[in-house]
Amino acid sequence: MSSSFLKSIGLYLFLIIFPFKNVYAACGLSLSANDINITWTSTWTIQSVSLIATKTNPAACTFGLSFSKGVAGNYTRYGQNGAAKLYYQFYQDSGGTKILKDIPDTLTTNDVVMVTMPPGGGPQIVQFYIDIPYALATTPTLAAAGVYTDNIVISAFEGTDPSAFVAPAETTASFNLNMTIEKQINLSFVDLGGFFQENTVTKSVDFGRLSANQVSRFNMAVRTNAGFNITIVSTNNGRFKHNIQTSYVPYDVYVNNTVVDVTGVIPVATGSGQTTLAGLIYPVKIVVGAVGTLAIAGSYSDTLTVTAIVTD
Repeated sequence: MSSSFLKSIGLYLFLIIFPFKNVYAACGLSLSANDINITWTSTWTIQSVSLIATKTNPAACTFGLSFSKGVAGNYTRYGQNGAAKLYYQFYQDSGGTKILKDIPDTLTTNDVVMVTMPPGGGPQIVQFYIDIPYALATTPTLAAAGVYTDNIVISAFEGTDPSAFVAPAETTASFNLNMTIEKQINLSFVDLGGFFQENTVTKSVDFGRLSANQVSRFNMAVRTNAGFNITIVSTNNGRFKHNIQTSYVPYDVYVNNTVVDVTGVIPVATGSGQTTLAGLIYPVKIVVGAVGTLAIAGSYSDTLTVTAIVTD
């Protein structure tokens, strides 16, 4: 007689639990960014620029755009013109408070441009902002004239948490930033001891009762970012003219304590390079000459035209 033995076989199940992580379906993104060409002037204000994002996946899609550091290698961004630099910055907001960054520095939504594209297709315009800070473009001197360039790479990362963005990006685009500073020169006529002031481009000198050796002094300030020369031309060849009669009283013009020729287009001052915002200061002195006994009583006047041009 045989017997059989039944043995119970234990079945052991092992449940392995993995931490939950958001998984995003590929948006099928592509980015199109044109080169940015801008001109800086003393009246510059922060400007908006844009790129175009397109997706092939019809589902809704959320992603963030990061911005590379450019040639600076940090977030004190600048463009180059030879050895010269022009500092600028990219911002998420028009107020210029949220600097756009690159991974792994994208810690919050303030550091990137966040975009949500609705279901369906079609391109979407994505906006961001660029600023060229006035103080940095004029300190310690005005930035030299020329074109300053940089190259920026924009990277798109799917998801809603910029701190979780990791390479590789779903897609990238690059563009050249070309910032132009034109040659500029401005004159200002101010009191002795004064510096350049906007819109002070005329000066009236009243000698009262004319007599020999009367003196009037003031400053001529030149603000420029290039080489220059200045000419001073008298309407009456360095003479005050009677307002009605043919009668004259001579005078001399001194620039930097040197008498200058105001009878023709002859440079009375030259310079090179860039000045500070205060300008390059030239003391000017006007000295009344001999008032002859034949001078007819009445009012005398003359007009001096001061012209400044850039030369390089």
